[in-house]
Amino acid sequence: MKKVFSLVAVSLALVLSASLISCKAPSGGGKDPRQEVSGKIGKYEKPYEVGDILFTDGSATAYKSGLTLTAEQKSKAIAVIYKVDGLKAYGVGLVHNRSGLAWCLYEAKGMDKFFSDIQCTPYQNAVWTFTGDTDGSDNFTKISEALGEDDDTGTPGNYPAFEFAKNYKNQANSHVSGTDYEDDWYLPSVAELYDIWTKKATVDAASALCGGSQFGNEVVYYWSSSQFPSSHPEFAFPLCFYDPSYDYDYTKSFSAYYVCCIRVF
Repeated sequence: MKKVFSLVAVSLALVLSASLISCKAPSGGGKDPRQEVSGKIGKYEKPYEVGDILFTDGSATAYKSGLTLTAEQKSKAIAVIYKVDGLKAYGVGLVHNRSGLAWCLYEAKGMDKFFSDIQCTPYQNAVWTFTGDTDGSDNFTKISEALGEDDDTGTPGNYPAFEFAKNYKNQANSHVSGTDYEDDWYLPSVAELYDIWTKKATVDAASALCGGSQFGNEVVYYWSSSQFPSSHPEFAFPLCFYDPSYDYDYTKSFSAYYVCCIRVF
């Protein structure tokens, strides 16, 4: 009798478990985020993983070795995803400035000013850690606010690296002008640059497939939007994409560092 009861109990438990599973809502608000879609430029409805190539209609295609893109896809690719955090996907624009830009001009009011609100300090361990402001999305606004009556961020040419990101839609082959993604690009913090560096191989491979810029494996430095500590208010942090490391000659007016920009999707 006990054996029969045990078998019945187990059967009921299995049925109940199956019912609960079938009633559970799928992830992604009721829709599998990796479900293929038709009528879109990309294979999927939205970007979801590192390496995804994002297109002008918001759709995405996952990068993998051997992937090929059509001419239309190449002409409408706008970013490569380097980080996914919850519902947010962070992408790097396909066009970098690799001729060199200054963080700001020598004459700019921000040259010798210490901006405490955008200070981000890296600590070089096996895996880097950071303290301070790791989100660069509002750093140019914070500079403007900190300058107060001396604010000269609205004068074209005073902050070249920041202006590259702010006006990214005007960059040839960015493919974002006239789309939902033409605004909100920004100069990454040093922490965000490091995040990109950790996924550099995938980002570069996907960007190359689209005809975009690559960070490469040479000793090149990219400007971040992060302020150096108060001991040197005239310094900001660049990141070397070879090591990684940061330079010790990072005067804000130094105009040989490269620039990329990022955006949340």
